[in-house]
Amino acid sequence: MSRHLHRQDGTNSMDGRQVLLISAVWAVILLGGLYLFIEFVFWR
Repeated sequence: MSRHLHRQDGTNSMDGRQVLLISAVWAVILLGGLYLFIEFVFWR
């Protein structure tokens, strides 16, 4: 039980970085998509 908790805690740091990176990528994609959508709507 103690080893499992330690192991989970060890991977938690890496997962936090991955989550942050994925969140940043998704934020850019969503913002870019929203911007393009607004541009398309306004130009139309």
